[in-house]
Amino acid sequence: MRIKIREAVSDDAEALSQITRQAKAYWGYPEELMELWRADLLVRPEFIERHIVYCAEHKSELIGFYALTGSDVVRELDHMWVVPAHMGQKVGQRLFEHACETATEKGVKKIQILADPNAAGFYTKMGAEQIGFLESQPPGRMLPLLELRLPRSSKA
Repeated sequence: MRIKIREAVSDDAEALSQITRQAKAYWGYPEELMELWRADLLVRPEFIERHIVYCAEHKSELIGFYALTGSDVVRELDHMWVVPAHMGQKVGQRLFEHACETATEKGVKKIQILADPNAAGFYTKMGAEQIGFLESQPPGRMLPLLELRLPRSSKA
């Protein structure tokens, strides 16, 4: 499948928000949790303007995106989502590799990822190491905290 990765623009905000909701719902979370996480899944135009955000397109359709936040040598992979219909087609891998290349070009030494438990295996496969857990919502829910050192080795 041919995909194009391009820098996101503020007009992409609603489409990116839809991708986050679709991708999160794919894992079967109940509606009350989806509602609890609504604000965290919203991508606003101002967010796109302030941070590094790239999206993947296939035949002019947005099918995934990532966002790097922070401003120093350690950045956070704040968002990385793929439309469920395109999961398993290497879109996430391409986006993750692009994020690493972009971060490396900006002098970033580490990317931290607070991962959904369903995505943690993907990130470890891509070379990230789990360094701990952080509490999420609802209280008591713990999310894996991962870290990837850059530049990645050729085995990652």
